[in-house]
Amino acid sequence: MENRDKYSDISKQQAHPSEDSKSPELQRHNSAGDDQIVLIKAMTWERESHGLYDYESRRISRFEKKLTNEGEIVRTRDSVIFNENIINSAKTDEEETCLFRLSKREGVYTIVPQNKNIPNDRLWVVIRSLKDGYVIKKHDIIKLGRMKFRVKEFRTETEYFEDLDNDESPHPGFEEDHYVDRCQESDTNCRFCWTNEETEDNPLIGSCKCAGSIRFIHFQCVKMWLQTKVTKKEGTSHCTLNWKNFECELCKTPYPYTFLLDDKRWFLVDLNRPEDSDTPYIILESLSSEKNSSRTIHVVAINSDQSSFSLGRGHDSELRINDISVSRKHASLEYKDGYFLLTDLKSKFGTLMLISEPVKISEHNNKTFQIGRTVVTIKSKSEAPWKKRNLERIEGKLGAKGAELNRMEELLRDNSLSKTYSLKQNPKPSGALLQQYPEDIEERVQKISASEVSHQGNNVIEIDGKRYIILKELEDKPSEE
Repeated sequence: MENRDKYSDISKQQAHPSEDSKSPELQRHNSAGDDQIVLIKAMTWERESHGLYDYESRRISRFEKKLTNEGEIVRTRDSVIFNENIINSAKTDEEETCLFRLSKREGVYTIVPQNKNIPNDRLWVVIRSLKDGYVIKKHDIIKLGRMKFRVKEFRTETEYFEDLDNDESPHPGFEEDHYVDRCQESDTNCRFCWTNEETEDNPLIGSCKCAGSIRFIHFQCVKMWLQTKVTKKEGTSHCTLNWKNFECELCKTPYPYTFLLDDKRWFLVDLNRPEDSDTPYIILESLSSEKNSSRTIHVVAINSDQSSFSLGRGHDSELRINDISVSRKHASLEYKDGYFLLTDLKSKFGTLMLISEPVKISEHNNKTFQIGRTVVTIKSKSEAPWKKRNLERIEGKLGAKGAELNRMEELLRDNSLSKTYSLKQNPKPSGALLQQYPEDIEERVQKISASEVSHQGNNVIEIDGKRYIILKELEDKPSEE
């Protein structure tokens, strides 16, 4: 009976081990926590072309790595490397570019954008990687091919946004508010109308880099001149304004859409917004580029007849973008469920959205970014699944051993089997009871796993990992006194 109680206590301890009795391996798994690892896959286009990535090209260099520490993702020529030593990460090569920094705080990874002063190597989200498209938000800057657009203004059923100067944008380097000079001399003439008269609504200003007698021009004169250069395409619910050259014809300085003078905002372009206060609409303004002096403004109003619009270089696109890096059918803009939704149409050079703030990497939420001619896909996984499997394996072994010892206890309590092998009265049965029987079963019972199964009508027991068939049950042999 004492042995049976001992077996019962052991089985309970094995089936439900305490924290102190757990193995060192099990304790390590429990104390490790749910730490993250990051899987990075980078693809670099081997050609340098205005910071573009060709999603149809096969000339791609690949890089894959599993990361458990913070560091920098660096592109050197056509290859990508991971630099774990951030402190000593000074550039040693002019062609070396830090794509982004991977920061780790409390086991969670965060992507920190770099290169805020390098336009072609900013961090962009790849919209084609988003299954349901991208919901446009205020201050967004969108890139189609090499053409960048600012979300200037929009109105939905629940939100109204207008990019004013008192509403600071999170994207430094894309501000276009120019401060102009007011003419201080009374005898200076406008280079267009050759008069020196000015009013409160029509000041004489210097808006470019021209000098001398041709520097100043009336506000209304430059505005009318730009109106003569515009090409307008209108539909029932959209309007596109395009300038082949939105710049000073002499010094080639790009003109802004708006400028500041005497703490007042002046608009060089008048836009046709919906007259009522309920119609959803959105205004997209193209940003100036060193390689392309053209400018485009798209005004899209939503009505019952049309809520989806195509963007592209093709003549059949509602919102046409005349640039060789833009595909004929590049993207679509749709008003759905009270939001403006942007979707890429498998374009050659992609549709992107600018990221200027750090981005946390969460589990089961893959993210794809483009930095210049490199596209990086990041997957985050918790180490818990691997630890959990190992933990289950460890606890499974302990639990199985405890369960088998419970069954052993039941076997010992069974009268028929206790007659078969009584540890006290018959420590080593004779005859053909068992094909093999360990002599030290009583000492090794803590390590024995036993189970009762059926084998062709005979009982089978498992002891210490070995199975034995009970061929015959013997009567108890009287002990000699």
